[in-house]
Amino acid sequence: MLLLNKVVRTINDYVNQQVRILRNEELRVKCRPPGTVRIVKSGRLLWAGHAARMGKARNAYRVYWH
Repeated sequence: MLLLNKVVRTINDYVNQQVRILRNEELRVKCRPPGTVRIVKSGRLLWAGHAARMGKARNAYRVYWH
């Protein structure tokens, strides 16, 4: 966790050109992990893109799009 915080601080300093060191609480707010619903929706969207690129003869394409 400490290495991750150091990396995030370095990236933040580079992007925002800040000299001030962020506290751990500020890092947690900035780098909050996505919620479960967002992860599931993202997976569904990825699968939809994958199914859309399949040929029309594939069963997964027919099930998803018809």
